Amino acid sequence: MNQFQLNHQLFDKLVKGQAFALYALPGKDSDESVFLDNKEVKILKPQEVSEATGFIFAPYESADHPIFLFSEKERISSISESVNGGFFKNKNSAKIAEINQSQFEKSIINSQKMMTAGDLKKVVLSRPIKIENQDLTSHLGSLFEILCEWYPATLRYIVYTPSGQLWIGATPETLLSVKDSTKLNTMSLSGTKKANMNLPWTKKELDEHQWVVSYIESVLKKGGCTEVNKGKIKTIHAGPVEHLQTDFEARIHDKTLIADLIFNLHPTPAVCGYPLHKAKDFIFQSENYDRVYYTGFLGPVSKKRQNLFVNLRCLQLFHDKVVLYVGAGITPVSIPKMEWRETDLKSKTLLRAIEKIATFAPAKDS
Repeated sequence: MNQFQLNHQLFDKLVKGQAFALYALPGKDSDESVFLDNKEVKILKPQEVSEATGFIFAPYESADHPIFLFSEKERISSISESVNGGFFKNKNSAKIAEINQSQFEKSIINSQKMMTAGDLKKVVLSRPIKIENQDLTSHLGSLFEILCEWYPATLRYIVYTPSGQLWIGATPETLLSVKDSTKLNTMSLSGTKKANMNLPWTKKELDEHQWVVSYIESVLKKGGCTEVNKGKIKTIHAGPVEHLQTDFEARIHDKTLIADLIFNLHPTPAVCGYPLHKAKDFIFQSENYDRVYYTGFLGPVSKKRQNLFVNLRCLQLFHDKVVLYVGAGITPVSIPKMEWRETDLKSKTLLRAIEKIATFAPAKDS
């Protein structure tokens, strides 16, 4: 199917209110993508995640929003079509309040006061960025093709949920990969700088990364894993930015522990902070918007294999606006203006792809 046929097919699904999931795993191109169309969509309980088969789309907070499973099973009823038929007429982005630079920097300063008091070591603060939706809904297939071409090392996806939410992304971060119910891989992906600048990593970024490494290592060991091996820290490219990455390998011999392991890893300090409960409380009090599925997780699963990714570098598409979600890890030595610039950099992953096919003004280089 070429991108023009895909544009038409996806747009038709939106008009009819039919849920779907389209994705390509890292290393796969658009011709190898999977389109779960006219399939059953279920709502899962957290403990059912490790036994499911299909494509999972899970929120940041599962208590607030459903965990959807797009299964391989053909849909018998038309329940998902009846939920959201008013997408184009009724759904708009008014409920999402943008966070300006002054507000964002004030939140950073407030978080650092808590860090000075010893209550917090790191927090990840995020913000939504709104731009006009100039008919992007008619070119979803083209956008997917561009993401597949530009970011082959990421999970690229388009998901339209039964609740009428349309999400698109290209995420580089693995939450958890389990093969044959025993072989486990995960990663710490944190610390960010502008790509191709040949600048050394600072203590701030190295410390930020190490907190995530330590947290993941602790979760794996406490979660029933054996043979936990930590790789060497390395730099990876993710479009306009670079990140620090440390890979983990382990074994888990009791597959009934996998669901608990997933929800102990999620959300990691890479998307929330450390200590976790203090960071979550601060995020709730300061961000002033609902992350919904941003920093949630998603990916294909079966009874023998889970391949889950953190939902980063993503956007939500509304009738009137495109809302991009970006964040930055804050530590005691963070410089507020630099963290704001970091979020601008991260937004370019998707913004440049949108500008390739839409009539938006070119993004300014940071």
